[in-house]
Amino acid sequence: YVANPYVVQPIYLDNVQAGCVYGAELTATWQIRPAWQLRGAYTYLFMDLHTLNNEKADINRQNPNNQLYLQSGWDLGNRWELDLIARYVDHLPSFGVPSYIVGDVRLAWHCREHLEFSVVGRNLLKGPHAEFGDDQNLGTLHTLVEPEVYGQLVWRR
Repeated sequence: YVANPYVVQPIYLDNVQAGCVYGAELTATWQIRPAWQLRGAYTYLFMDLHTLNNEKADINRQNPNNQLYLQSGWDLGNRWELDLIARYVDHLPSFGVPSYIVGDVRLAWHCREHLEFSVVGRNLLKGPHAEFGDDQNLGTLHTLVEPEVYGQLVWRR
């Protein structure tokens, strides 16, 4: 007979940081023509955190201060659509990740009422690039994001 077949290991976590976080996000949509729409978004994030010993916290440099997103969507007629997207993300100094600009494109054809075929290209303006760095606490790994092109078949009921 085993009284306790398991081990209890208590773990205590403390937030040993203090400070301020400021941010803002601005989004807009502009319907230029019935078949053409532009969307955009800008995000600003400022973190001023420090440890209780008044040392700058490393997390201040793990998030991008600026991000920008632009999308243009066209209904080309005859059941065709074209989307172009550009994204800018500021650098992450703690991870040694530089800022980057990438572009995506999607060309879709609605071949039937509920069936769509599309060709998509992602991360096309830049070769392999890092978006995050190694962080054991967050569980992230420094991984290069490659440009990619793929086909997609979507059936909607």
